[in-house]
Amino acid sequence: MKNNNDTKTIKQEKCHAFQPWVLGLLIIQVIASIFIIFQLSNIDNSNTQNEKIANIEKKVNSIDGFFKTNIPGYDSTGSNAPSNPGSNADAPSQKIEITADDDPFLGNINAKVEVIEFSDYQCPFCRKYWAESYPQLKKDFIDTGKIKYVFRDFPLNFHPSAPLAAVAANCVREQKGNEGYFKFHDIAFTEQAKLGSGTVQFTEEDIFLWVNQIEGIDQTKFNTCYNDPAQIAEVEKDLADGAKAGVSGTPSFFINGKLIVGAQPYSVLKTEIENALNQ
Repeated sequence: MKNNNDTKTIKQEKCHAFQPWVLGLLIIQVIASIFIIFQLSNIDNSNTQNEKIANIEKKVNSIDGFFKTNIPGYDSTGSNAPSNPGSNADAPSQKIEITADDDPFLGNINAKVEVIEFSDYQCPFCRKYWAESYPQLKKDFIDTGKIKYVFRDFPLNFHPSAPLAAVAANCVREQKGNEGYFKFHDIAFTEQAKLGSGTVQFTEEDIFLWVNQIEGIDQTKFNTCYNDPAQIAEVEKDLADGAKAGVSGTPSFFINGKLIVGAQPYSVLKTEIENALNQ
């Protein structure tokens, strides 16, 4: 099994888009995150796993409370959509050069419109988008073959379990293809939703239980893949590509190269996709 401390991630701000004026608050959050990890190491070994998770959750909620008080619009359980979603003020007018790389996708590989999502498996905004907007988008545009929908990883530095889930998902894909990948994707968000709202803490053990829900996984092959350094390198490449293209928070979407930021309502994504289809 991979040690969380060995996992390399890029430092990023909370799930929604980074704002330069909150740099000071960013520093406070990073310090608080380090404090969480330090405190976790001092928890009595006799505590149950649930007690450990409760301790982490308490500290994370404390950080969330601080940001709710000091940053207008911050909501750890709500949408990251702009107050006027239709204006999409965060999106540049020009197209951005970004590729699907060799990452998992659903839909029509030759579709006129390509939607690339950069996401974090531990981000509550990503889970909110998955629950509220993604099902309708899948029904109307992916399953009908109108778009190619690509999933790329952008695990934020204060979500230590996100890169581990990303690696696990990629290893499921090695055995079960894109369909298997998105089965794990759905399971990961479904199981977190059962545990609570906001940022949910989960472990490698949880991740492996999610993997085992997928029928026919060869555990030996999975373990070999999961411990392969090349898998973390793949996640880091997604991070680098996303950052280069202007991604600073999750979820972020590129619709034929146009950046759309946040857990947008389905209506916003529908409008942008239809515009792209009609061009």
